[in-house]
Amino acid sequence: MKKNYIIPYGERSTQIGDYPFASSLMVVDCVGLVVKHNEDKKPTDDDVRRHLIGWDANRTTLIQAESLQEALLEFYDTPECKTGTKHRAWELADSENNPIIEYAGCESMRLVSSGCACAKFDEPKEDSHMICILDGLDEPPLDCPINAQIEKRGFRKEVIQRGGVWVRRYSPLVIPMEQQINPVRPQRILA
Repeated sequence: MKKNYIIPYGERSTQIGDYPFASSLMVVDCVGLVVKHNEDKKPTDDDVRRHLIGWDANRTTLIQAESLQEALLEFYDTPECKTGTKHRAWELADSENNPIIEYAGCESMRLVSSGCACAKFDEPKEDSHMICILDGLDEPPLDCPINAQIEKRGFRKEVIQRGGVWVRRYSPLVIPMEQQINPVRPQRILA
């Protein structure tokens, strides 16, 4: 089962025109950026140069993968991470205080257009999607593996650096053995 990785990234973007917006990826002066513009007219490089370019470092994306390396490869394979030569439109923004978060896989989680959904609360014939705990579900099912990790029920949290990337992992809590007061000692049997 694939694990869930929440990857923090920064987005370089600008806005030209009025709502409703369309989004385009552009490279202007070797800088990749996401340009939100009017649906009917795509801006030119000169139009972009006349607007402020913003940097939003508080963005995240959810990627399901077998390992951290596979999740990072999928993240870097997005068009936003490939756009630009000097600066990319999306750049990984992990740190010790804002690491990539690794959660366990969940059999009930479904990725839908609006985010993630919990299949335990949706009836099979319904088209509605009940949100997952990662999207803000207040009362998840009792056997939710992600909720058990968040509340640290049987898990411990650690922030480590793996391959130059900061990761918050949850690992099963191992309870140390307690010493017995009157242990049973093996007796020597004489034959």
